[in-house]
Order: sequence, then C-alpha cells, then structure tokens
Amino acid sequence: MSEPLAGKPEKPAALTDWAYAMIKEDILNLRAQPGSQLHIEKLSKQMEISRTPIREALLRLQNDGLVQVFPRVGAFVADLTPQDLHELLEVREWLESNATKKVASIITESDLSALDELMANTELAVKNNDQTQFLEFEEAFHNMIIRLCGNKRLLGVMESLYSLIRRERVLSVRSPENIKWSLIEHQRVVAALHERNAERASAMMVEHIRAARARLCSCIEPQGNAAKKENKP
Repeated sequence: MSEPLAGKPEKPAALTDWAYAMIKEDILNLRAQPGSQLHIEKLSKQMEISRTPIREALLRLQNDGLVQVFPRVGAFVADLTPQDLHELLEVREWLESNATKKVASIITESDLSALDELMANTELAVKNNDQTQFLEFEEAFHNMIIRLCGNKRLLGVMESLYSLIRRERVLSVRSPENIKWSLIEHQRVVAALHERNAERASAMMVEHIRAARARLCSCIEPQGNAAKKENKP
C-alpha cells in the first residue's frame, strides 16, 4: 500500500469496523494498488491495533469482492479486470435503464431543478478540470436517479455496485476526454427527463453506461499486471 491510512481518525470502540472502513477507503481510491499484498502485521502496526480486527476486516472485504484471501499465502487487493467490469456494468445497465424509465413518469419540477443544479455544478467541475469534484457529482447524479425511483432495496444494490467499480471510475476521471463525454451523456439523460420521455430517458442511460464501460475498460487494460508487486498463487 502506498502511503496508506494517511490522516487516520481516532480509533473507535468497534475496531473491526474501523479497520474495514480505512482499508476499504485505500482500496477504492487506489492508494492500495490492484494486485498488491495487504500485510496483516504491517497494517496492525500502522493502525496501532491487534491483528485480529485486521483479519476480520480483510474477510469482510473479501465478501465485498475487493480483497482476495489465499490460505497460507496472504491477502491481496482484487485485480481490475475487463470481464469483471463488463459484468458489473451489464447489471447497472439493466437496473439503471429501468429506474430511469420509471423516474421519467414520476419526476417533479422540484426534482428537475435539483438535477439541473447538479448539472451546473458538474459543468463547473469539468471547466475547472477538478477530477475529485467531478467524480463526486458523477456519483451524485446516478444516486439521485435511483433515489427518485423510490425503491430502497434497489438503492442498496446500486451502492454495492458503485463500490465495486469505484476504482475504475477513479482511473477514468484522470482523462479530461472521459470527463467531457460523461457530462454530455448525463445532460442527454436529463434532457429526456425534462421531456418526460420515458423511452428516450432509458435509452440515453443505456447509451451512457455502455460508453462508460468502453472508457473504463480502456483505462484498466493498459494496467495489466504492472501494479502487482508480489507473486500470487
């Protein structure tokens, strides 16, 4: 892990939860590189806690799909693979296109104003080449569509999917061209929602997610196994 756990907050009573949150944050923001080993002893010293909550946190991250644990070998940050990304974005396409179709039929003027404000903030982030803010607004856009759909269970499912592709999104926004096209695609979805055209809104969301999948794959394919610092079984 490169400069991990920087600025870690005061440790809470639930050490496993704290360790889980801290390690996950490093993984999602690529401070812990795909394929790199997560040394329990090293993490224990860095976080100033025993090895037990570290082990438990790594097992939880394995269940999330962010860590691979190999008995008698160790724990490794899960790789980024085009196949995994394709499958995750395929699920997103199915779910978000239908959510967008539903939203088009129930969206209010107040909701549209909120989306317009978000788009304005996103445009400003693009103009300023602020990758961090753009990523925040990009995620907020998709979260807003799901929230407006009104299905709490769907929101939970989507949040787990967003976590699994967070690393690819971090890579993607390093490209100004990727950011520009993502904004344009979001604007097309919002325009269709303003028209309350359910079929077009759904189609624009499908177009956006498919284009995003192609951009994300192009970001991770050159990575190959370059990030791997240690041998894995």
